[in-house]
Amino acid sequence: MNREEAFEVQLARWLEEGPYEAPSEPVVAALAHVRAHPGRPRTFGSLWRHAMSGIGLTHVPSQPHRGWLAAAAVIAVAAIVIVGGYGLFNLGGQAGPAAGPTPTPTAPAPSPTATAGADMATGTQSCATTTEGVTTTVNEVVQSRGEVLECTNTSSDPRLAGAATIGYNWDEHPDGLWLGWGTAELQNEGGTWSGRYAVTSTSTAGAMEFDSLWGGSDGYEGLEVLNHVRITSRYTTIRSWVLEVGPALTGTERCTTTTSGREFSVGDVTAYRGVRVTCTDRMDDPRVSGTTKLEFSIDMRADESADMWGGITLTNELGSWEGFFFGTVDAGYTTHHAQSLLRGTGEYEGLLYRLEMVSPDGVNAELSGEIIAAGGAPEQAG
Repeated sequence: MNREEAFEVQLARWLEEGPYEAPSEPVVAALAHVRAHPGRPRTFGSLWRHAMSGIGLTHVPSQPHRGWLAAAAVIAVAAIVIVGGYGLFNLGGQAGPAAGPTPTPTAPAPSPTATAGADMATGTQSCATTTEGVTTTVNEVVQSRGEVLECTNTSSDPRLAGAATIGYNWDEHPDGLWLGWGTAELQNEGGTWSGRYAVTSTSTAGAMEFDSLWGGSDGYEGLEVLNHVRITSRYTTIRSWVLEVGPALTGTERCTTTTSGREFSVGDVTAYRGVRVTCTDRMDDPRVSGTTKLEFSIDMRADESADMWGGITLTNELGSWEGFFFGTVDAGYTTHHAQSLLRGTGEYEGLLYRLEMVSPDGVNAELSGEIIAAGGAPEQAG
């Protein structure tokens, strides 16, 4: 057995045993080496999959603002699982009609929220890869597409237990930036939960935390589940709240491409990287109205259908909303669909913003969404 094989055995044993106890010294040393020497692109994704397969849980009463918000402040990682949306993307740089002034948000005042009083559940997830992804290097970015995981979820809330299917894609950039995204669906006798997710991290991160929002259908129509997951080298925790879908927000978005980015071909795919767009969002809630900036990537196929993904920030006078979005474009590069879940900062600390975007042309979009109090915290009304 060589040194690498010995480490693999110790790492597997440690992962299987917890990982709630501290890892042995060889495991600690090896993890430190991986963080100090990025460039093994599958390491982070594989470790994440293994860690996600051993999450354990109990049912506890609602405890607003406990733990995860404080943890988020010290973790240099934000990961977001999605069922909501966001947008806008026109490669031609066209702008829509000039937008009027963005409404100034009013100072928030306390009000009830859909998550207040919701009980928290915790649970486990065990997964196996049933379809390996196709891994290639594109313009110095190592990327994997099309991996499928079949999982079994258990939970103290039986509505959250069942068989889950997860689609998994990832990119690792030369600077160590790691992006993962895909779809998830869980089914049981009561109904179905489904959503999209996105994760941002780095190859040197010592911890990963992400928010997950899934929508219910069939017997769970009108409900959604908010999950908080934190993964470190020592342990993994997950907490979930089943909520009623909150009041719908609606509005419009108008965008201008400020940087077209780099264009190159990979087989029959035309790839765009570093595209930058600036938008004006006007929603019926001033907290989520303001200026939105996006930097993202597009892979366009021969029929001009496309996948798109990247980071977004929505800013106004009282704070910002930050996150990761991804979506699709219909054939002929026509209708755009995008989704995102953003975390609030400033006056919006402790809130999440689920957003969906539909645009016929990548310039003018119809928006819909929902503001959610994170982890049972009281929402601040506009």
